[in-house]
Amino acid sequence: MDKKLRVRIISIKEDSFSVDYDRLPKTKEDCEISTSPYFGVGLSVDEEKSYLTAHAQIKYTLTENSQEIDIVSLKYSYTLRISNIHDIIKYPDEKDKGTFNVQNQFIEKFIPDVFATGRALLIPKLINTVLSDFYLPFGGDQGVLKQMKENKKNKAD
Repeated sequence: MDKKLRVRIISIKEDSFSVDYDRLPKTKEDCEISTSPYFGVGLSVDEEKSYLTAHAQIKYTLTENSQEIDIVSLKYSYTLRISNIHDIIKYPDEKDKGTFNVQNQFIEKFIPDVFATGRALLIPKLINTVLSDFYLPFGGDQGVLKQMKENKKNKAD
């Protein structure tokens, strides 16, 4: 990021939320044993508006009979306006605007913020449930960052 970027949050909005109350674990101990958190994110760019949007999902899954069942799902989007967006967005093939890379330094700041925002959006929704203090793991965004870097490397190979 050679030039000074100006970054402004344009919106953070919930796209959907669901809880399968009938399948929630009965105790905190059951949560620790059979419930797993998941965080995933995809990115989109609107060049005309200089927007970069993270489309994120947080899920808690329950393992039943060797199957993963979603018991909580939150989808949300987090949109930034970025001055000089072309300084951080690169297209491997200029004809394919659906495939792009985001500069590592920027993505390493953005994804943790998207992750923490998801945690903050989810906490009040789980009050008065057994999952009320079953948080996304500290540093859980690091797995997503690692996967994004591996995907970028594999595309380059």
